[in-house]
Amino acid sequence: MKIIKVCHETLTQSQIRKIKKNLDKNFDYDNIKKKYEELKFFLKFKKITEEDFINRVKELNETIKNYNLVNNTNLDLLEESKP
Repeated sequence: MKIIKVCHETLTQSQIRKIKKNLDKNFDYDNIKKKYEELKFFLKFKKITEEDFINRVKELNETIKNYNLVNNTNLDLLEESKP
């Protein structure tokens, strides 16, 4: 039963390629950096709180981390501290 469970939970190569393809298709590093600059602008003019800024940047960084893991890349993460 344990072997069957492991086999059932393991992704096939085609499933991995499909996930990778979808991630590549939906990932736009330039757009993420643009969103980051917008967040910095909003923070500067107090349209969002520092806590909200940090949370949103963490979400953007998670997206970058996932992309880096899947594609074996090393894109820079965004600065989470107050600019």
